[in-house]
Amino acid sequence: MQEEIPEVDGYYGKFDHNLLLEKLNKNADILTCYNQIAKVFAKQPNILLSFVAKEMNAPINNSSPEAIYILGKAAYESNSFKNDTEKGKVFLTYARILYYCGRVDLALTVAKQALPLLKKTKQFDNALTTVKYYQKILKLSKNITLTSKKK
Repeated sequence: MQEEIPEVDGYYGKFDHNLLLEKLNKNADILTCYNQIAKVFAKQPNILLSFVAKEMNAPINNSSPEAIYILGKAAYESNSFKNDTEKGKVFLTYARILYYCGRVDLALTVAKQALPLLKKTKQFDNALTTVKYYQKILKLSKNITLTSKKK
């Protein structure tokens, strides 16, 4: 079931990412549109994350890491969470975005922030597993080196 969205430049209706991008600004580049979306939906982090999910599930040649970061950061920085569980889920998703964008160190920091928010929920075990995974990756990444290939 798609979420209802508020009016955006005269557009009401079911949440359609492509139609919304088109309606926001037909002449702007895609990152300008995503910055507008981040502002419009700043108080609706779950809608922002629905854009993120669409981008992260797109084929790599059609995905925009910049858009994923812009929208994920806006969701993370939102002050409009229904409760700590929602906030923790958003934080965990943002940690995944940071990991996806190559910042395992920051992903670990944000995932740790999600832990107390999810402490008494079903998502806590997943959050703890995520923290442990990022710790392993960070440790491993510091030990990875390239050896020169002889010609």
